[in-house]
Amino acid sequence: MHTIYAHGGPDSINNFSPFSKYGPAMSPAMAAEMIRRGNWNGQPIWLKSCNTGKKRDGFAQKLAN
Repeated sequence: MHTIYAHGGPDSINNFSPFSKYGPAMSPAMAAEMIRRGNWNGQPIWLKSCNTGKKRDGFAQKLAN
């Protein structure tokens, strides 16, 4: 299982920033591209990020699609 930890909201997650608590917002498409380029090899993804599943068509669902 591939786990992603991030600060999040219904439509985005926040990328790491060494300068502030919350970095720049990432869309589901941006996050998917980062996951594909990383060490993900097709295993299930466990998204541990507050509020990303709050909306029916929000971040979590768009990332899953």
